[in-house]
Amino acid sequence: MNKSELIRQLLDRDGDMKPAAIRAALARRGVEVEINLIKVVRHHWRVKKNAKKNMKAREKGRPRDKEVALDLPVGGGGSKKRKAKKEPAVVPLPRKSDAEIDAEVETLLNRISEE
Repeated sequence: MNKSELIRQLLDRDGDMKPAAIRAALARRGVEVEINLIKVVRHHWRVKKNAKKNMKAREKGRPRDKEVALDLPVGGGGSKKRKAKKEPAVVPLPRKSDAEIDAEVETLLNRISEE
């Protein structure tokens, strides 16, 4: 078993362990590990864990579409004397149901298979 896998096993048991604590636990087993390796493995472990959590939230029916607020100045270029108003521009995203999206995907797949 490699060092990264040992680090992942410790994180699976206790995900809040700090790199120094992980290093000490592995040192007790007789495995010497660099702190930087622990930090990299821990970072990727957390990214993967959060991705799984977000996917589960999507499966439970979290809304897919939201309005995106962009902090863009209103007004065109022009002279430097005029200042553009700083009002957020709200860009609504298209609201499509899952069934509509699935239907679009099916039609695209049918077109590809016909070609």
